[in-house]
Amino acid sequence: MAKALSDLELTRQSMESLGKGGVITLLVEMMMGNLENKAASLGALQNLATYEPNKQRLAQTGAVPIILDHLYSLHFPSNIRESAAAILQQLVSNNDNVFLIDENGDELDLDKILQDLLMRIQDNFFSNSLMIQKQVMLALLGLVSPRDAHETRKIFSDAHGVTILLPFLKHGDVEIRNVVVQILYCMLGESGDEICHFIMTTTKLIGLFSMYLHEGVQEEVQAAAVGILSRMPVAETNLTLELMEQNILPMLLHRIRHGSPNLKENAMGALLRFTLPLDIQIQKKVVDLGIFQALRGLIKSGTTKAKIRAVIALRNLSESTMQLSTPRKLSGCFFCILRKPPTVC
Repeated sequence: MAKALSDLELTRQSMESLGKGGVITLLVEMMMGNLENKAASLGALQNLATYEPNKQRLAQTGAVPIILDHLYSLHFPSNIRESAAAILQQLVSNNDNVFLIDENGDELDLDKILQDLLMRIQDNFFSNSLMIQKQVMLALLGLVSPRDAHETRKIFSDAHGVTILLPFLKHGDVEIRNVVVQILYCMLGESGDEICHFIMTTTKLIGLFSMYLHEGVQEEVQAAAVGILSRMPVAETNLTLELMEQNILPMLLHRIRHGSPNLKENAMGALLRFTLPLDIQIQKKVVDLGIFQALRGLIKSGTTKAKIRAVIALRNLSESTMQLSTPRKLSGCFFCILRKPPTVC
């Protein structure tokens, strides 16, 4: 039965019926059996845990510590550990840790869970399985991404989570890199300086960040990438020039015009460095690409933060009005000579 449940494509109605019928408790008991039973029961639980009410039922059986033990044990084959990682990811997939409880309903030590996961990532404990790595990274994202998860992010930061994950920006698997970018974006408030310093001092990473704006990349990943770029020090002129070489300006303006609200907001933040009156040629490039039309659209319908950033960009550009405009030649009467030449934009 367990093997069949792991392979079947279940409807919400069937998952509800199975959950109410006590199947989850039976499957958890099977986890204590031989390897074949473990693999079958974990596969079935992985399938059933895609349904939200079944997460509660699974957590209430006290299975979460057991699932973590199966994930951490090298005595089990990869298919068992992969299912355990997938279940952990599902339990926190809706940006919550309410299902990380023991058999008494008490919260598990989140500090220990994060430290254990990060320690094993640092020690390459999961490196023999891309699937496990991806699921563990997604679980970390689920834990640190809620807006109110301030305590979780502090625990993550205190456990040197950012330091451990930064090298994964160069990982060979694009899905893992995408998740890591989203985690780092969530950690900007706690570790923004460390993240920015690593990116600016690591060869080829700026080029990698520009690639996140290419078509086909998920919008939430694009929003995270430009959100990190918006945090980069604007006084770093070499960084600005490097981004220009990556032809990032047209991509940012396109996202401001056509992205999701969050993507527009973050893209506007990344674009601000190109509106500063530090380099008139860069300002002219931005104007030539049609920034004013994009700014009008943001001021009309953007988020509050996007509107503020658009106004800041307009202020920056206004400081260079004379250089960005062409003065009209005047001739004739004495009063025309005395008048200040009007500016035509």
